[in-house]
Amino acid sequence: MLRINYKPWIYISVFLVILIYIFIDNYFDGGSIFANISKTSTICGIVFLVFTKWLWKFKWLAKLMPFPYLGGKWNGELNSTYPGCKPINISVTLKHGFFHSYLIMNTKESKSLSKSFVFNIDEELGIRQIIYTYQNTPNAIEREHSNIHWGSAVLDINDDGDKLEGNYWTDRGTTGTIILKKER
Repeated sequence: MLRINYKPWIYISVFLVILIYIFIDNYFDGGSIFANISKTSTICGIVFLVFTKWLWKFKWLAKLMPFPYLGGKWNGELNSTYPGCKPINISVTLKHGFFHSYLIMNTKESKSLSKSFVFNIDEELGIRQIIYTYQNTPNAIEREHSNIHWGSAVLDINDDGDKLEGNYWTDRGTTGTIILKKER
């Protein structure tokens, strides 16, 4: 659950649309109201596209975002209750867009791809988490002792957005912990 106060976003959006319309109406002579609305819509669309594709990722805008930008490479360790399992080194690629995010986790024996990914952020309660489900596909030679399986994880996001830590569980009855640090 992502609790977002949408009012500031709505006010900023309406203000920008009005400001762009006034600018076009005053500085581009001879346009009808429909032409000016068309130009305003085009400019707003371009601004929206640029913002959602690139600008929102910059740290100086991070305070305006309802969720931190977590995209990039992460490395860490997975500890499992799987019988005989020792700590496993993991690398994660977190693909993070404005509207859609997913992660790919690799170990030397398997690969996991998230199938769902949501933020659970409630600043009032001090909750900053990602929750995801995944399918783990072991390498073919590992499947004798490790079947393809499904799992879920809940990872806490630290204040700097450079460490993820939490628990996971699978449909084969195993659980464990994941600790990840973002590459610089």
